[in-house]
Amino acid sequence: MLELNHIFVFTKPKATELLGTLGNNGFNMGRGRIHEGQGTENQCLFFDNAYFEAIWERDDAEMQLEKPKKAKIPERAHWRDTGYSPFGIALNFVENWPIELPFKTWKYNPGFMPKGSYIDVAEGNNTTSPFIFIMHNVLRPACYPEDDPRSAKPFLNHPNGTNEIREVRITVPLGDELSAPCRMVEEMGLIEVVRGKEPLMEIYLADEPTKTIDCRPNDPLVIYLKDNSL
Repeated sequence: MLELNHIFVFTKPKATELLGTLGNNGFNMGRGRIHEGQGTENQCLFFDNAYFEAIWERDDAEMQLEKPKKAKIPERAHWRDTGYSPFGIALNFVENWPIELPFKTWKYNPGFMPKGSYIDVAEGNNTTSPFIFIMHNVLRPACYPEDDPRSAKPFLNHPNGTNEIREVRITVPLGDELSAPCRMVEEMGLIEVVRGKEPLMEIYLADEPTKTIDCRPNDPLVIYLKDNSL
């Protein structure tokens, strides 16, 4: 059994507008990191069950190395020019579940990952569908012990009262074929895919949202929440 680990969107370098918008709407921004050997950098927004990652180009020369180039990282980073999807969907196995991959994958282990570890990237990720991959040996953000360096507990108590990703909806271009891995992830009920003119990620943080944060046109992202900060 797989569950959602995190979702990402490629944004402009340093993500100044996006991070500012999130911070101004009552979110605690979590830690970020540099992805050595991949040429990217990120900043994360943690929730109890999963997290959102804003990711951007840091070093074009690194992005052109063999491994990130095979993963089409440069094309996704420059999605407005290439037509590639700027989105990623990361999954992980529920703890103690037998490891049986639902689709064919290839092992991706860029320089920032510890030696011997890797990500399983789905074969068949196409141009306009989200980048699908599987993480290993990870937990939900709220499940790490406080003394674990991966613990996200200091970043979970958002002033706006949100604490869980309830639903993720991805818009893919009209007429484009959905990749087989993306179809499988949708069939698992982990994301919803709709058709539209422009790529868009919609994140629902409440079943009955009362507030909408629309990050367009700078970023293809809309967040729905029930703001409990007032």
